[in-house]
Amino acid sequence: MWAATDDGISKILVNQPISSINSLSGLSGNILQVHQHEDYVYVATTRQLSIWNTKDSKLIELAIRFPFSLSEMNVRMFVSSISGIYEVSGENITLIHDKNDLMKIRGIDSGTSQKIVGVNEKGLFFIELNNNTTSTTSTEIDTDKSLIDLEIHDHTIWGMSRRGDIIQFDLEGNE
Repeated sequence: MWAATDDGISKILVNQPISSINSLSGLSGNILQVHQHEDYVYVATTRQLSIWNTKDSKLIELAIRFPFSLSEMNVRMFVSSISGIYEVSGENITLIHDKNDLMKIRGIDSGTSQKIVGVNEKGLFFIELNNNTTSTTSTEIDTDKSLIDLEIHDHTIWGMSRRGDIIQFDLEGNE
C-alpha cells in the first residue's frame, strides 16, 4: 500500500519498515495522485509525473509536466496533463491525444472497445481507442454544470460539478 503524505509518498508493509519517496529522493511538487501499475509507482505532482521503479528503487522524472489525473485500464496506464493525454508504460511515453484540459480521466473497457472518459469545464469528453489509433467523440454538458470529478460504475458515469451537482450519464447517452 502507498500513502500520500505532505512531502512525498510512503510504502506501508504489514510488519515491515516504511519506505518513503519524497523531496530527498528527488520528488518535486505536491502530491496529487499515486497509482501502482506493474513494477512502477506513478506519482503525479503539481509539477510533473514521476515513476518509482520498485525493482531497483529508482525515481525517474518523466517529460510530462503538470499532470492532472492517472487512470489504469486493463493492462494500460494513462495520464492527462497540460499537454495532452498519454499512455505510459514504465519509462515509455506515447501521446495519444492533444486534448489538454481534462482535469480527471477514467478508462472504460467493455470487452469490445476501450474508451477514456474525461471531464472539463464543458462537460464529458470521450476518446475511443481502436488498435493503436484513436478516434475522438465528444459529449457536452451545459456549462453551468461544468464537471470537476467523475467515477464510473457498471455502465454509468457519475460526475460532480463545481456547484456540487451530481450528474448521472449512462453510456447509451441518456442523462
